[in-house]
Amino acid sequence: VCLFEYARRRRQGAREALETIVAASAHDIRSPLTAMKGFGYALEKRWDAMSDAQRVMMLQGIVYDADRMDTIVRQLVDAARVVAGSLELFAEQVDVARLVVDLGEHLRRDPDHPALEWRGEVGTVMLDPSRLRTTLLAYFEAAVWWAREGDILVEAERRDGLLRVRVSRAGCELDDAGAEALFVPRKPGTGAGSKIGLFVARGVVGVQGGRTWAEVTGGRLVFHLELPV
Repeated sequence: VCLFEYARRRRQGAREALETIVAASAHDIRSPLTAMKGFGYALEKRWDAMSDAQRVMMLQGIVYDADRMDTIVRQLVDAARVVAGSLELFAEQVDVARLVVDLGEHLRRDPDHPALEWRGEVGTVMLDPSRLRTTLLAYFEAAVWWAREGDILVEAERRDGLLRVRVSRAGCELDDAGAEALFVPRKPGTGAGSKIGLFVARGVVGVQGGRTWAEVTGGRLVFHLELPV
């Protein structure tokens, strides 16, 4: 609470955006919280009637939704720090391919989540792994909501002192302006998907001297990320 009040006072011009972010986060967090409560209630009431496989499935669901809540809380804290100008970075050597593969395995806990297809030979780069993870998760979530066909393609290269990442998926009906508008925090009830994930992604990438943008090419939604490394 102190962090958000500090952010509001530090950047009065961003007050409306921050209030939108807080409201959107409260809305976004209800979904995993409701799912966790449902799994917990079922385990409590029907434990003896369940098979081991059913119990494992429910426990895995609780872990998955707990991770979703953790991501939303991290996004909310980072949003306040970006607005306040107090975001700290913790860079280390990161194997980008390994990070993407690990995220793919994590997301596949949801059987309905599309697979990630990795293409690239980047090796290790010096950056903040937590913030790269936050950015990619926001891209993946947006690709699920706003493009509806096939796997999510993740392409990366290291060129001209930059890590360049493209996340794309087919089946998008937005135009370029609509895709770019997804980076603006949205109030609850203003469409599908996370209301703050892409806003936070743009903020943390900007603090690192990088940039983010989106476009639609041939019905394919494409999110771009460039970071100096």
